[in-house]
Amino acid sequence: MKRLGSSIVYYDSRGFISALKTIDIHRNMLLQKFEKYVVVYAGAGSWLRGEKSNDFDVFVVIDDTDVKRMPRMQVKDQLTKIIWQMSREIAQVTGIQIHIQVYLLTDFWDALKDAHPVMFTFLRDGVPFYDRGIYGAWKELLKLGKIKPSAEAIDLHMNAGTQLVDRARKMFNEIAMNDVYYAFLNPAQAVLMMKGFNPTTPKETLKIFKEVLVDKDKVISQKEFDNFEEAVKLFKSLEHDQEKKVSGKDLDRMLNNADKFLSTIKKMFDQITIDKTKDSFNNTYTEFITQLLQLPNFEKLSEKDLVKNFEAEYITSGKLPDFTKESIKSIKKAKVDFDKDKITSIEVNKVLKEIRNLLSELKSLRDTNILTEANSKKLALIYDGAKSCDLFMYDNKIYLIDFPNDKTYEFKSQKFIESKTKREDLADSSKLQDMELTGMIIDCVKDILKAKSLKI
Repeated sequence: MKRLGSSIVYYDSRGFISALKTIDIHRNMLLQKFEKYVVVYAGAGSWLRGEKSNDFDVFVVIDDTDVKRMPRMQVKDQLTKIIWQMSREIAQVTGIQIHIQVYLLTDFWDALKDAHPVMFTFLRDGVPFYDRGIYGAWKELLKLGKIKPSAEAIDLHMNAGTQLVDRARKMFNEIAMNDVYYAFLNPAQAVLMMKGFNPTTPKETLKIFKEVLVDKDKVISQKEFDNFEEAVKLFKSLEHDQEKKVSGKDLDRMLNNADKFLSTIKKMFDQITIDKTKDSFNNTYTEFITQLLQLPNFEKLSEKDLVKNFEAEYITSGKLPDFTKESIKSIKKAKVDFDKDKITSIEVNKVLKEIRNLLSELKSLRDTNILTEANSKKLALIYDGAKSCDLFMYDNKIYLIDFPNDKTYEFKSQKFIESKTKREDLADSSKLQDMELTGMIIDCVKDILKAKSLKI
């Protein structure tokens, strides 16, 4: 072993020699630092039986009988970290990573008394690379039949079998309650939400699912619904009867049913997604056409001429930003694809964004035009040098707003009188009207404002 530690390996098909070299280096590093605590350093596993393996297992037993300053488990944790760090450093040189298991002497002995299979295997098949005498003694005692499982250990193993069977049965019940049940319920709730329903309770889900998808739309077969209902009934039964047992055969059958149910729901999801995509495009495109029809001189045009004239008058002419040229192309192409039932969800999402942006620009343009038109119907007057006021006809009445004095006047009986109408009540531009400015009205404005000069 000492020669192996300093040797150079030229050929080693199974990695056996390299593993021994790695173990020798690691053992020496460990003993240099913790020789006082290491009781056994031994190899175990199939690689020592001559079988080809990538797992090179080593176990180290640490003497913890005189540990008093810190908890024994803390000693084990700290030593384990150091031992593993050493093995990683060596692996970078040799290319072999050994797998180390660290045991405290007291734990190893307790496990041996309890007939733990792993400890018996370590003793029977293990090869010591360092032993302070205890491992060899144990190995001989095992060969002589002196190390035998205690009555308590035998009972423990027997009880473990019973407990594991009970645990397996409980796991069947838990799978039926938590996994199979929700494998039916969650997709059913999801598809109902996709159909426009608010999130439903488990009790509501079964009822609405049958009414909508089985009886009305007929997209779910009665058999698939029966499978769903069976899972719900089983869940309720297990919830109230803890002694009820679910067999593996029933569980396997229900899992297959859940898989088929989920497959059907996924197909429905795909179809609903396609339908919603088409509806979304159709609604948005209809809104687009509706907005175009509200443009001046566009109200009587056909859809084809509407888009054509809009493109010529608002886009090509430069009234709208340059990006709208590409937007209108995308919209026209999407409409053609939609009519041929060839439009994809990706195209729809893109064109919806294009339409929204185009409508936003169109709204801004219309608002600007309305504001310009509104301003053209208001007469801005300047009096006494820099004081301003607005004169306009609103809903068949003439108003004068004096900004410096924050007053509103209404023209009645051939003169302006102060009005209780607030300025914000005169904000609807659609009620503004053209008015004829006469000399009499100008004189009345001067009188109420006590203006020495007045300019339009």
